[in-house]
Amino acid sequence: TRAIAGLSMGGYGTMFYTMRHPELFSSACPISARMSGTPYNKNRSYTDEYISTLDSLSGVKLAQSLSDEQVAALRKVRLRVDCGDDDFLFDGNMDFYQAMRRAHIPCQLRVRDGGHTWEYWHSALYIALPWVSRVFTK
Repeated sequence: TRAIAGLSMGGYGTMFYTMRHPELFSSACPISARMSGTPYNKNRSYTDEYISTLDSLSGVKLAQSLSDEQVAALRKVRLRVDCGDDDFLFDGNMDFYQAMRRAHIPCQLRVRDGGHTWEYWHSALYIALPWVSRVFTK
């Protein structure tokens, strides 16, 4: 059995690999992850192809397009989404959480004060790492 957690880009990887390969993980905790396809840098222009790629690989889209078999497999994984209320990726994390709920996939949500910062992640990891590893004591 495996557990996975990651923050920021690692949080995206946590979400992506768990959604694509739920049979590999017993628990997963993406922290401050990029969950939607919306580009976050408003001061930069993006090509339509880039935006389309982001959108197709977003956690929200993945959650909305799951087959019945994928949903059944994900229900066996302990999932927890953690994001600060001041994080620029907050809305995407909330959209992902709602998409998981609509798919009837159990998923915990933790929102605390903070942004996309090491200060936030230090406290998040302090909580998340014991949470994902609890499956190893059973």
